[in-house]
Amino acid sequence: MYSITIKNHKTMLLFNEKHEQLNADAVAADLANLDNVATPTDDEVEAILQDYYKQALQLEGAHRGFTASFAAPAFPGIGSILDAIRKFICGIVNEGSTTQQIIDAILQAIASVIPGGIIINLLVKPIIKYILSIGIKAFCPVNPA
Repeated sequence: MYSITIKNHKTMLLFNEKHEQLNADAVAADLANLDNVATPTDDEVEAILQDYYKQALQLEGAHRGFTASFAAPAFPGIGSILDAIRKFICGIVNEGSTTQQIIDAILQAIASVIPGGIIINLLVKPIIKYILSIGIKAFCPVNPA
């Protein structure tokens, strides 16, 4: 069994589109190579998250033997998905965190927010590139007390 342990020592399981367990260290290492990934805009990140959530929900449903449908009231707003990812990441990393710690935090956030902990590299890489390109300070704004 493979897992990633980060600052708060929580572990997670990651799966591919065929619901096969992934080696989390190998996934994190692969996701660190973002040289050929364009930095997405805010709008592109929202579209990626929407597509990612839908695909993961459909894959998880198929794995469990049911069909996922997307009724408007039941489908979470993309802002709420990004907010959930932001809250998770910003709770465990800071400006002093290494790139690898940030990637690990992003993976852990995605595994807990996206149905089934399914990692779709083509969709995860732009999200990581986006967060790394704007920086943790900008991604995790400080709320005044």
